[in-house]
Amino acid sequence: MQYASLTCLTAEPLCAKIKMKTMRFLCSFLLFLLLISCERNSNKIVTQSETLSTQNVKKELPSGIENEKTTKLVDNQLRHQELLKLLNRIGFIELPYIANYPTNSLKKNVFNCSQEKISLLKDFYGNHIEMIGFIPDTTNFYAILYITLETTQVPNLITFDKQGTLIDRKAITEENSWLFPGYIIKCEEYTRIEKDLTLNYFFMMIHDYESFDKNDEDIRFKLYEKGLNDSVSYKRFMYHYEKTGRILSTGKIEFDTLNKIKVREVVKIENE
Repeated sequence: MQYASLTCLTAEPLCAKIKMKTMRFLCSFLLFLLLISCERNSNKIVTQSETLSTQNVKKELPSGIENEKTTKLVDNQLRHQELLKLLNRIGFIELPYIANYPTNSLKKNVFNCSQEKISLLKDFYGNHIEMIGFIPDTTNFYAILYITLETTQVPNLITFDKQGTLIDRKAITEENSWLFPGYIIKCEEYTRIEKDLTLNYFFMMIHDYESFDKNDEDIRFKLYEKGLNDSVSYKRFMYHYEKTGRILSTGKIEFDTLNKIKVREVVKIENE
């Protein structure tokens, strides 16, 4: 009995020590786990805040783009409506159509581009224009024939896509009639718009040109007023130019190089 009680007394402090060490180990381990957990949570919070700020930036960017797209869509719808209103007002021309230079004004469908509340008009050449008509049988675009009234009534073509955006614009004659001095006997200048949207330009002129005092404006004016004076020597020339163009399926307008078919002296007359 004495040996048993001694063993018991010796084992109790040892057990207490073991329990104490175990508790310390468990506390340290739990503290370690707690620290790791806090660090991970803090990393998660930073990552989430970064993600949220990135998402906000991404949300703001599309909204700006969407606003721009919306504005453009509204503008396109407005311009498309303007085209339809102009089409209903002016109508189509019948092809083939001969656009002469200069084109005689019909005094209708005249627009002052700087004053009219039609956004499309800012894309036309000139401030004062007269619309002749729409070109028929175009699929992907609208084409309008018009003349400028400020200058010499040059026929022009302008094309828009279905949303009303400008594609192209060009004068379709050369104004060659104004380039040659002398007394004009005959002159023709025009572009024929064919059914297949081919553009055939034609220019022919016969004129008399005095062979002396070329720079004497008084003599030139008198010749213009009275015709050829019997005491003047002159030459008669004929000019014949042609070129081909087309309105493409994209709405672009193009012309080939001008072909000078004939530039020749028809007759030379010496008057005494």
